[in-house]
Amino acid sequence: MNPLWIILIAFAGLILLIAALLIFGKARIRIIAREKVKVVAYILGVPLTLFNSDKKEKKKKSLSRCHNPDRVLKKELKRRRKAAEVAAKKREKAKKKAAKKALKKKQKKEQAKALPAPNLKENLEMVAALLKKLHRVTKGKPEIHIRRLKIAVGTDDAAKTALLYGTVVQGAAYLLHWIEQSFASIHRNPDDVEIVPDYLSGKCHAEVDISCSLYLSQILGIGIKMLTAYRTERTLALKKAKKRAQKKAAAQTV
Repeated sequence: MNPLWIILIAFAGLILLIAALLIFGKARIRIIAREKVKVVAYILGVPLTLFNSDKKEKKKKSLSRCHNPDRVLKKELKRRRKAAEVAAKKREKAKKKAAKKALKKKQKKEQAKALPAPNLKENLEMVAALLKKLHRVTKGKPEIHIRRLKIAVGTDDAAKTALLYGTVVQGAAYLLHWIEQSFASIHRNPDDVEIVPDYLSGKCHAEVDISCSLYLSQILGIGIKMLTAYRTERTLALKKAKKRAQKKAAAQTV
């Protein structure tokens, strides 16, 4: 077979594989909170820990128990030397990157001096418009799975506990109803969500195991739409600022 055909077939297969991953592949974020908090992202089933409050320190090797401590010591010194070289390279790279970033920032500031900057009201309008856009483009797309949501409400006073318990129940019911009606579907069993008063311990505590998933194609589409929306809203905010500055200058000349 002609090598060109082999390359074309391999390229077409790669494109089809990427398309299949984007269409059928999912990304999921899972939040687990009991005594410790853990946040894990799953991309195409591959776990990636984003946050873990229960970080255990690695145990250091004791040279007294080694059969050949000199060899272990040499390996450790070699590892530390390599780590120091890598750290030095990273620092040098970070220094160069910071210098380039500072230069770009300085250039942007000089360019911005010639143009009026949006004020607080205009920036808040831009943020509000972006949040509305984010709600529109994500509505109905995320899938939320509640595996466990147990909240125990307790204070040092029984009357306060009862009052706080009612507030929490009402707030949780309203929040879940709003999410299901206006944002995303929630998959849960009746026993997965439980809110109880705790009159004995006098403390509030919770057990949480919630995950949210999206298709990779949906994430890509949302990212493109939000980037376009940001550019549009930023341009609009700058136009408002320019118009405001022109009005101010005209008022001062009169």
